[in-house]
Amino acid sequence: MQTPTEQLVRVWHDGAIEWRVVELTIVTDQEIQEVLNRETQAGWRFESIHFSMWEGSKRPAMAFLMFVRPRREGTPVTNERQS
Repeated sequence: MQTPTEQLVRVWHDGAIEWRVVELTIVTDQEIQEVLNRETQAGWRFESIHFSMWEGSKRPAMAFLMFVRPRREGTPVTNERQS
């Protein structure tokens, strides 16, 4: 039996993977935690987080959280925005 990571690597090579990017303009630990919990409960696997900084500030201005999951059979590739 394959681990979830091994399954994801397999579908990555097959090109059958979906990405979800969540943009946060309020960057707090509570906001990040809320998104992580919501998206992982919805079946997405957390991949990475990227911060955009204001010049001269130590606080991030924005955060982008990246999630992946295997594309479900019959699910079309789309560029539609999800809420």
